[in-house]
Amino acid sequence: MKKLFSILILFFNIYSSFGQELIVEVKGVGLTRTDAINDARREAVGKAFGVSVQSTTEVRDFMTIRDAISTQTSGWITWDSIIKETPLTNKYEVVLKAKVSQKVLEKNVKTLSQWLGGLQFLVFYDPRDVPQENLPYYEYSYSNC
Repeated sequence: MKKLFSILILFFNIYSSFGQELIVEVKGVGLTRTDAINDARREAVGKAFGVSVQSTTEVRDFMTIRDAISTQTSGWITWDSIIKETPLTNKYEVVLKAKVSQKVLEKNVKTLSQWLGGLQFLVFYDPRDVPQENLPYYEYSYSNC
């Protein structure tokens, strides 16, 4: 049992180390405050890890029938804070500071938690039986599940 638990801890350590986290500052614009915040969050992920753009154009008889452009980002926001808000007459501007992550384990735990309506892991261990260098991995937890 002790070896199995050690293997699980090692797996979580390796799996959670994939990806990176960056802190960026961006500006978002929208018709409402919520729209501006959402725009800033999209900009933050794009600024941190880039944006993939795909374009499709369909032409018949030298006329454009369909022209579609789609974008995709890879990352998610773990924390954000509004630095500056500017309500204007016909739009809203927000400057946002955000921590953007690509760590797969944290995202999957959060997604699974939301899907299940709350998820908690309860682990009992004797710290005297755990090597001191592995003790921080035993303390891994995700709050706000």
